[in-house]
Amino acid sequence: MQAPFILTFPETDTSDEVSRKSLENLANQLGLSEVATVHRALRLLVQQRLVEVHSDDGPLSSEYREWLQNEANKLIEPGPRIWKKRLF
Repeated sequence: MQAPFILTFPETDTSDEVSRKSLENLANQLGLSEVATVHRALRLLVQQRLVEVHSDDGPLSSEYREWLQNEANKLIEPGPRIWKKRLF
């Protein structure tokens, strides 16, 4: 286990911080301890702000690329297309 993290609270809520009283009230409303409430809040913030990157299985097979292109073609309206190797 890592070393404890010390958190200080302002007397009143601000735009960037919450008071200890607000944490207590939220913990009571959720039925959690204050520590569990802080962890849950941080977990929600991480889920909203950080993108999870999953490892892949390497390059796509030629069969899968062909299938994917056929599926995409079904969704693309007919007409001339512009193909580029770079987006920008």
